[in-house]
Amino acid sequence: IVTVQKLAGHSSPVTTARYDRRGEETKRNAVQKLEF
Repeated sequence: IVTVQKLAGHSSPVTTARYDRRGEETKRNAVQKLEF
């Protein structure tokens, strides 16, 4: 979410999270696709 925050120009990740309307399962699936 921090990457999206910076791209959107938000000063806080809380602001970015407010716009995230995806369901919890969708968010978990997205995180699982990230490679750390």
